[in-house]
Amino acid sequence: MKKRYAEVGIGGRARMYYEALVTKYSDINELVAFCDQSRTRMDYANSVIEGLGGVRVPEYLPSEFEKMIDEAKPDVIIVTSVDRSHDDYIVRAMEKGCDVITEKPITTDERRAQRIIDAAKRTGRHIRVAFNYRYAPYHTKMRELIRDGVIGTPFQVHFEWLLNTTHGADYYRRWHISKNNSGGLLSNAETIASRFIEEKRLVGYVQHKTGRGHDDFSELYPQYLEPSEGILWLRPVVVLTNR
Repeated sequence: MKKRYAEVGIGGRARMYYEALVTKYSDINELVAFCDQSRTRMDYANSVIEGLGGVRVPEYLPSEFEKMIDEAKPDVIIVTSVDRSHDDYIVRAMEKGCDVITEKPITTDERRAQRIIDAAKRTGRHIRVAFNYRYAPYHTKMRELIRDGVIGTPFQVHFEWLLNTTHGADYYRRWHISKNNSGGLLSNAETIASRFIEEKRLVGYVQHKTGRGHDDFSELYPQYLEPSEGILWLRPVVVLTNR
């Protein structure tokens, strides 16, 4: 018997899920419904599905979320809506007897997180956060090294991530810009730094994963920071940072 999935929040991030369900994993899974505030987005998603050889699924508005579960009878709800709404859909799904896969972040603050934890304990349903780097082979290897005592007890962890001025800046063009929606952006340092330079600069080197093996990485290649196409601040500046 195929596992049945419904998806709520049919924006850009949703596509990787519904495309996979109707193509690569369609032999063991079935997409049964969409839920979104925009009929246009759902209609577009259904047209993509048809183009891939799939069958259109029923469309429901957010006010019809419980009705969707009653009628489509999904086993799992995939939550790819705006971050601030994650906890609402997650809790409602679990209370209707569904397991949940949610996009990162699970929610935007500790109060909402506790609400989800309480609902999971109360209902006995399962929730999984789809954070792609959790499943990266090199992170698995790092965990193994720590678990097996190969490097001893870690006393300090340094994490650094460079976002370019295309992908990084894109967060400031979408709903993520509002802390109420996203909980705040903790990275995007490159987007900010690009305001303070007037010429291209070398800022580091990166590698990409090239295979499933723990040591399968590309050669190092340079990462450059480009000046912003918007406002530049080239005189002395004090930067105050918060969430």
